[in-house]
Amino acid sequence: MKVVAIVSADRTSATGAPINAGDALLTDVLAGALEEAGFGTLVLDFGSPRREGLGVRRHVSGVRALFRALKEVDFVVIGGGTMIQEDSDRLLRGSLMRLCLVVSSACRVARVPAAFFAVGIDPLPRRVARVGYRAAVWRRSVWVRDRWSQDRAARLLGHTARLGGDAALLMTVREADSHGDIVLAPNRGSRKSLSEDLQVRLAPSALVGMSHGEIDDLEGVAQRGNVTTSLDGWERIDEVIAGSRGVVASRMHALYLGALHSKPLLAVGRGEKIRAFAREFEVPMVDSFEDVDSERLCEQVDAEAFDKARERARVAFSSLVQEINNKTPNGSIR
Repeated sequence: MKVVAIVSADRTSATGAPINAGDALLTDVLAGALEEAGFGTLVLDFGSPRREGLGVRRHVSGVRALFRALKEVDFVVIGGGTMIQEDSDRLLRGSLMRLCLVVSSACRVARVPAAFFAVGIDPLPRRVARVGYRAAVWRRSVWVRDRWSQDRAARLLGHTARLGGDAALLMTVREADSHGDIVLAPNRGSRKSLSEDLQVRLAPSALVGMSHGEIDDLEGVAQRGNVTTSLDGWERIDEVIAGSRGVVASRMHALYLGALHSKPLLAVGRGEKIRAFAREFEVPMVDSFEDVDSERLCEQVDAEAFDKARERARVAFSSLVQEINNKTPNGSIR
């Protein structure tokens, strides 16, 4: 059996739980899709060791451990999120750029084929970021999640990327019991505008924290104990959203989950990811939670555009599978 390694932004905290539920969702969905396609999967986690029962993961610490892991795999998939962005002031230390560059370079040295899949590309203001990412994607196949990322790949990286879709679009939608709440999913930047008054106006409401760092913030503004966070796992967050009557979020993957469950949505904020999601699926937007109007709360996504995106994601994944098979014809483990 051919073994595919996955490198994503998914990290494990010291408690053994995912730091970011959105990244964990994308990684697990991608791993599941690859396994359904007949591959063995190994997720390389550069955080703390993940507790048992949350998927097949290899804790990797340092370049030597990375090379040891590469000896056990046939192909490496880098992606499942906004992997191409300036997420740190120190781009050469602890950043996604450094991760992508180191992993891609290690694959070249170890002669393990690799590709970038379902990645988002944000604006890259600094030249060092553009240079680093250009080196990372050089002569690599790249599938991006939206046309804005495809345009940035051409303009900023000089790379012709193929249009696919977000990895979340590959997931199997599950049923959940209805609780009738409006789900409020803020990121840390927009949490300050999430007032108790808004929760009263949108009652009953449930708070969802996609990131480990949002837990204390959300508990501080919660009207009641109905707070679900990344510590509970993305599956529990998915259940909460599936049972809701709508999603108001500045977290893109809370919006994706809502769309997958055909929930009315309202996007909050002006971040690049949120803007792209709202534009592609014609979802209404407001600048902050303070601007949420309880009289005109949410709208359904453009069903035709969403179906097209899901089909693009499936076609892109089929192309990825074909590339894995073409570049690892014998499935030999190094």
